[in-house]
Amino acid sequence: MIQVLEIHHNWQHQRFREGILREKVCNIMEAFRLNIDAWSKAYEDTSLSYIFLMNNHSHLYKALKGTSLGDLVGESHLREHEKS
Repeated sequence: MIQVLEIHHNWQHQRFREGILREKVCNIMEAFRLNIDAWSKAYEDTSLSYIFLMNNHSHLYKALKGTSLGDLVGESHLREHEKS
């Protein structure tokens, strides 16, 4: 992914910033978190809302942990996302 961004920036004669991919992925994860929070409000029962949130955050953490995308984002960001 980083190589693709480097090539893209070279074609546009722009200087590649090393952290750009991490920043974009973190923005996508934040949008995902906000979306999950909004969906959780659809449950009238507060308990179901919290179970929905915990399940989705846990699934995302487990799916990304140990992958190259998870490594790119960083363990601390993944844990923060799991706790939120």
